[in-house]
Amino acid sequence: MRRATPGWDFLADGKLKALKLPAILHGGATTIAVVAVHDASFPTLQAKAFVEKVALMFRPLVDDPALQLTTKLSAQALFAPALEQLLARANAQGKLAVVSRRVEEVKEIMHENIEAMLVQQERVELLEEKAQETSLAARQFKRATTAAKRMHLWNQAKMGLALGTAATVVTAAVVTPIIVAVAL
Repeated sequence: MRRATPGWDFLADGKLKALKLPAILHGGATTIAVVAVHDASFPTLQAKAFVEKVALMFRPLVDDPALQLTTKLSAQALFAPALEQLLARANAQGKLAVVSRRVEEVKEIMHENIEAMLVQQERVELLEEKAQETSLAARQFKRATTAAKRMHLWNQAKMGLALGTAATVVTAAVVTPIIVAVAL
């Protein structure tokens, strides 16, 4: 029989992981090992805690002289109910860990979404400010173009008036001597 090595032994194969905690009792006369095989997604720390609890629960049974004289697996009848309860608790904790991990993922996604929303809100506010500035500039441009049109129309009117007046004066200056000469 191979002597147990001190400390934890770990093994992983695909989707399964295993860990073993050997214990040497009674001065090396009795060796027990608590082994747990679990899914790769199950946290290793929880599996180690489970194995340690099983080893601590099994310790009083090993010290029982009646059990030391029996064959392998003879303590199952005494140990099975406690082990089933411990397994159920570990499974519930594993499910809780999965749910907890999913909640954390959702929280991270929500934080990212909120940050993105805040950034977008800032961009929208900047766009609204630029739109207001553009609207103000458009109104000022319209006022300036209207004023320029009016000034241009006034200038045309003045020019028309000046040309009309000049044409009238020239015509009067040319025609008046002729009319006066013909009338005399």
